[in-house]
Formats: sequence, C-alpha cells, structure tokens
Amino acid sequence: MVVAYIDVDSRTGSIRERYQALVQRNNVGGVLLENANANEYETHIETGPGTQSVRQYDQMVADLKARPKTPMFVAEDYFFNDDGISPMQVGASNDADCALFYGYLSGKRMAAYGYNLAFSPIVEIFDDATNSGFSMHASKKLYFGSEPAKLRETLPQVIRGFELGGVIPTMKHFPYVPIQYDPHKVIGTNRKPLEKIQAGLTLLSEVSNDLEKLDIEPVVMTTHTFNPLVDAEHVATFSKTWVSDLLSEAIQDRGLVITDGLFMGGLYKKNFLNIYRDELLRDYSETEKDRIIAMLVEGYSPKTREAFAILTTQFALQAIMAGHDLILLEADDIIVQSIFDNLFRLAQEKSAKGEELKKRIEASYVKIDRIKKKYRHILDPRVQHEAFPAELHQRFKTAISAKRYDLCAGFVDGEGLRER
Repeated sequence: MVVAYIDVDSRTGSIRERYQALVQRNNVGGVLLENANANEYETHIETGPGTQSVRQYDQMVADLKARPKTPMFVAEDYFFNDDGISPMQVGASNDADCALFYGYLSGKRMAAYGYNLAFSPIVEIFDDATNSGFSMHASKKLYFGSEPAKLRETLPQVIRGFELGGVIPTMKHFPYVPIQYDPHKVIGTNRKPLEKIQAGLTLLSEVSNDLEKLDIEPVVMTTHTFNPLVDAEHVATFSKTWVSDLLSEAIQDRGLVITDGLFMGGLYKKNFLNIYRDELLRDYSETEKDRIIAMLVEGYSPKTREAFAILTTQFALQAIMAGHDLILLEADDIIVQSIFDNLFRLAQEKSAKGEELKKRIEASYVKIDRIKKKYRHILDPRVQHEAFPAELHQRFKTAISAKRYDLCAGFVDGEGLRER
C-alpha cells in the first residue's frame, strides 16, 4: 500500500541502484518517479532525439516494473497543458468528445513512457470570485472550469479518456478547498462550514456516479488542509471524518484513496508540529519530544534523518487509520525503508493498536488487489506501449486553439473510442 519516491539520476537518466533495491526488497505497491519526468526527459516527442528518449525512458521503467513480485503502480504528477492545450480550454469547449480526446491523448503520452498511474486530473472548481484555485495549482489554466454543471459533464469523459489511453487516472484533491496555499510550505486553514464547501463534495459524488456507470474506478488523492469546523483535531489527511466518512460516501467506497506526499514541508513546520506533538509523539517522553521537534525544525539532513523517519511513520500510521489505501512517501530510500520497518513492527504488535492497524492494512490490500486485477491490462509489465500520436495531437491542439470543437467527434471516431 506504499507508493514510494524513486530518484532518477538526471545526468544519466537511470534509476539509482539503492532505489531499485528498495523496490525489490519491500515489494512496494507503486513508485513515483522524480527528477526525470516525461516533460523534462524528452527533447521533442515528435522527432529526433526525443523519439529515442521515449524508448530509453520506457525501457528504464520496464526494468523497474520487472523487479517486484506483483504488478506495480508507476506514477507521475502530470499535466498535459505543457503541450499547449490547457484543461481550461478543454472545459470551455463544453464538448464531451473534446474532453474524451484530451484525456485519451494525455493517457497515451504517459503510457508511451511506461507510466500506468496519472496523478491527474484536477477535479476541483476554480473560484472566479477570488481568481484562485487550490495551493500550488492556482493557475487557472490547470482547471477545467468554474461551473459545476459543466464540470459534471466534462470530467467523467476526461477520466475515461485517460483510461482508454492506457493509464489509471487520479481525481484530486479532496477535500475541495476554496483557498490558496501551498502544502509544500504551509498547512492551509479553511474555516468555512461544511455546507459552504458542499459544491466540491457534490461534484465529486456526481462524477463518481457517472464513472460507476462507465465501470471506471479511479484513485482519489487527498490533501493536507485543516478545517476545524469539520474536524477540530485533525488535518484532513489524518481525519476519519474526512476520509472514512465524507469521502467514502462521495465515491461510494469505490476505487482507491491515496495521500498527497507525506514529506511535504507544511507538515513539518514548527507551528503545526507544536499543535500535534502530543498526539503524534504520544509514545515518547517530553524530553524526547523536544529533541525530535528541534531536529525537525532544523530541517532535513543526514543528522536529522532519524527524527523525520519517526514523524513520517506517525503520519503514515494516522493516514492509514483514517482510511487511506495508499500512502505516498516521497522521502529518500533510507527513510522509506525505516517507515516500512516501523509499520511492519507496529502491525505485528499483540495490542489493540497493532490489531487495528493490521485489520486496516488487510482491508486496503483486498481493495488494491481487486483494482490491480481489474486493470491488469494496464499494469502488466509486459504491455507493449505504442508511440505517442504526435501528428494527431498537433491537429487536436490546432482545433482546440481555433475553437473548432466540431472536429472532436471525428478525432474520437477516428481512434474508435466510442465503441471501447
């Protein structure tokens, strides 16, 4: 149930050996490749060196997939707008075929590199009143729109397109947060009552209903935000109220739920740590708590690695107990290994806490196993990936830029998507 950060040497374009060993030793459920994502790795996907880069990258990912015993999620935090087509342009079309084809090309491009899990699209409502969206995704072009009724029609087709293109999509972020902040730096506090943010829950629920009819079960990513009017004691990531109650109801307990990165800087700020120190470090003495907090505030280094491993283990534990099926650990291999060892030890404890953790892990394992079997045609490491249809992408981009939305039906029919 762990999606682990895997570091790629940007100079050589290869996965560092110690991260390959981490995957094989622990049989991790998935990886997030960093420092060599597809947008940076290629020169140009259409011609020349870029085409060779795609083949090299796909082979690198294929080698990694072959290491664990079970099919592995290989994820990237990916936005297709870098290619000159923004989600907002697609949303403005208000055309189901345009939305479907956008998702399809996004999935095709990721699959060409060997990815099978997209941390995309954003399933949120852009706030025109404040001209902002959530956190680091404040750029309007990364959203599909600000009108829930239109989003309800657009987003299921985008998500379906991702799947048809060859990757499992992720709806993010939950809960809907109509404030702007960056969890890499700070934990945002939203003091709006539940009924004031109901639009986001309703959109997620309606999109999930439509996806059920299409037999699609995406991943849903939560985020680190705090709303004392919904849960006065926990950040959403660690909240049973948010994850096990509100989110499970909205998505009818289908698909999988993953955390956002548990190594994000906002979780390690002194003001946040001081509020939650007694809860997170309840098994430590006051002197040990002070020592751990001081090391965390100092910042990450080999000297403070121990403290980060201790706290991230607690974050992972709370996220699992809140109802997450997957936890995203974007720490280095030594910390990730320490978290593996700590969670395994906790799950083996003959105590109420150990038994509860074991029960939660087993419940998530059943869901993960079912989803991996459902999408075995995507996750199978032997899948041969087709080249990205660059010329088709260019024609689609030209049509969207010219607002020739009437051409989208031809693109969809040309690829035979309507019958799939």
